[in-house]
Amino acid sequence: MNIEIIPSILVNSFEEFDEKVRAVEPYVKWVQLDVADGDFAPNKTWGDPVALHDYDAGGLIEAHLMVQEPEKVIDDWITGRSEERDSGIARIYFHYEATSAHKDIIKKIKDSGKEAGIALLSETPLEVIMPFQNQLDAVLIFSGNLGFYGGSANWKSNEEKILTKISTMREYNPDVIIEVDGGMNLENARKVVEAGANVIISGSYIWQHKKGVEEAISELNKSVGNL
Repeated sequence: MNIEIIPSILVNSFEEFDEKVRAVEPYVKWVQLDVADGDFAPNKTWGDPVALHDYDAGGLIEAHLMVQEPEKVIDDWITGRSEERDSGIARIYFHYEATSAHKDIIKKIKDSGKEAGIALLSETPLEVIMPFQNQLDAVLIFSGNLGFYGGSANWKSNEEKILTKISTMREYNPDVIIEVDGGMNLENARKVVEAGANVIISGSYIWQHKKGVEEAISELNKSVGNL
């Protein structure tokens, strides 16, 4: 099984987003746009679905919405407020903890033809999504800090819990996409893949690598068995 390495992009402007996309475009199929609202997440970052309507990322974009009450903005992320009703986003994650309208949001995303995913904070038990887990295309198991890069400290304190979540989710649903985000590096990326994850989300490791993004992505691919 090929494991996807997806760079997370957390920025303050469209120009920054475009710069980071172009930096990794030759080496990955997907990028993840992290959107923090300053409410559910403690800081605010750039995220404008309208700007992405006609944007060519050279691959696929998933949005990780770290926003309170995502039901209030989900239409914009689906349509980009365009007549064609397509924002250009292929997969949309919202946080379980940020809403009580889970089923409605999932239905809206899937009815639009996009992939629907739920993100879970490290302290949120997996059991909460069981009533509707069969409706999901993807689950994002998150150990990082909302709205910031870096989650190595969170990973170290939550490693056993995260690995158990992954293996349990894989047992429940053999076909669901399981992404892991927060402090991913060569060592723990391998561990989460062994537990059943098939997507590694990486921010700090890729963007802060001394030898650049190409080398960082290459190392991550090798660590999870992509040769």
